[in-house]
Amino acid sequence: MTTDATGRRDTTPPDTVRIHLVASTQHVASQTMPKGVCGLPHNTVDLRPVLRSVALALDRWVADGAAPPPSRHPRIADGTLVPMDALGFPRVPGVVLPLGPTRKPRLDYGPDFEKGILTRVPPQILPEAYGVLVPKVDADGNEAGGIRLPDIAVPTGTATGWAVRTPEAGRAGMLCGLDGFFLPFARTKGEREANGDPRLSLEERYREKSEYLTRVRQAAVSLERDGYLLAEDVQRIVERASAMAW
Repeated sequence: MTTDATGRRDTTPPDTVRIHLVASTQHVASQTMPKGVCGLPHNTVDLRPVLRSVALALDRWVADGAAPPPSRHPRIADGTLVPMDALGFPRVPGVVLPLGPTRKPRLDYGPDFEKGILTRVPPQILPEAYGVLVPKVDADGNEAGGIRLPDIAVPTGTATGWAVRTPEAGRAGMLCGLDGFFLPFARTKGEREANGDPRLSLEERYREKSEYLTRVRQAAVSLERDGYLLAEDVQRIVERASAMAW
């Protein structure tokens, strides 16, 4: 919805529209597939704080005319929205990449479709499909564009909006419903190297937990300042990070 039909250029939504992507989150806040269907633990990044903030911003926009925060999502122009072969996902042991995003065919329902009349049922599948792009990821496998919550801006692991099915569940390697996955970083450099994991360990990223918490707070406050978090959720996010085992 943010590009032309071919996926070759960004478009500009009307001034009355806002489009947000909460980076590296799955479709809903909880696991949707039965245990064992997806190959890795489901994504635990909580997108609800952003939903609360933008819902209130929408209410103020409608009631008072107060402009909400601008759209924030991956874009072709800044290199954060790319074809699948430019995804850039690191070679993490145990992670199987999907073959690609779900194809979006172009359908012809007949010449009167714009009038709401379907004269060609089932529709004809046209030879040229819509151009489907994916959010580019950083060196950790986390999405580089969109609203990056502290879980992603100050990460303790890799979170995705996609997962693939296990061989036991059938259709191995295909996208696993609406679920993503979360894969934590190694705690030490030695553990990381022993596992062949290219992602820096926690001890290589943060000298101690207090540094990590400071950076979490800074990331959350920055999102609050930009209008994507409420002040009360900034504190909740910091408290959740404080309770994490280290």
